[in-house]
Amino acid sequence: TAVAVGVEPENRLPYNEYYEYFGPDYTLHIAPSNMENQNSPRDLERM
Repeated sequence: TAVAVGVEPENRLPYNEYYEYFGPDYTLHIAPSNMENQNSPRDLERM
C-alpha cells in the first residue's frame, strides 16, 4: 500500500500481534543473511 501511494514507511515497527516475527531487530527492513532457505516449493504454492 505504501508503494501505491508513494509513501516510504518507517523502518521501526509499532508493537502489534506479529511483532515477534520481526525479531531480533524488530524493523521492517531486514538485513540479508546466509541462512539456508528451508521453504519448499509446496509450501510456497500454498501461500
